[in-house]
Amino acid sequence: MTIGQTSALVDGQNKDYGTQIILKQNRTFVPLRLVSEGLGQKVEWDKIGRWVWIGNKEFRSTDDKAFKLTQLSDFKAYTQSIEYYKNLKNETYPGVKIIKESDLPIQLANSQVVYSIDLVKDPVRSGNVVQIRSSVRGNPISFLVKNSFAKGRHVLDAAFINNGDKTGMNNYQVVSSLDLFQYGKFVENYDYTKFELSSADYILLSDGDLDEYAVAIINPFK
Repeated sequence: MTIGQTSALVDGQNKDYGTQIILKQNRTFVPLRLVSEGLGQKVEWDKIGRWVWIGNKEFRSTDDKAFKLTQLSDFKAYTQSIEYYKNLKNETYPGVKIIKESDLPIQLANSQVVYSIDLVKDPVRSGNVVQIRSSVRGNPISFLVKNSFAKGRHVLDAAFINNGDKTGMNNYQVVSSLDLFQYGKFVENYDYTKFELSSADYILLSDGDLDEYAVAIINPFK
């Protein structure tokens, strides 16, 4: 390889990598693709997440032993609305697996892959929405506030963004009149507009394909 060039001679063949090979502070910097392909690894560019994938595109799963199961009895401050902790068979989960934003992207058991979670400007109304990039469209979430009811949120389907790479952006309102429904009852005089996202400790990621446990992410917006 030659400093200042975008190409390199690999096994007798000249290959262009589109990025200059540079010398900086007595170190040579080369395109990541040159090194990765030289090691026989596949390289992919994720333009949405701005990530470089080296090797097979495989995700960690919440099934991994590294993610310990927290028993619901140890999570009772956030299980006031127990109906949120049931699978499609109407069976109550034995517990919840807690993940962090730094664990993303991650696959929820054998179901959806959650790539990222962000707080972005609401494309329709004033204020912000929670935006989750996922391989599945339309799964609900819930904001979990200590010793309070779960603040369930449906996806804003009209605001869904198809990224064109088998992922999409699901958007959820922060403040919602859905909070008038508490523990299965309608509370007419409850002021739902005072809810603040920072009051939630976790965000429950509901998924109909989760059979054995619930998954909650520590609120990154506190």
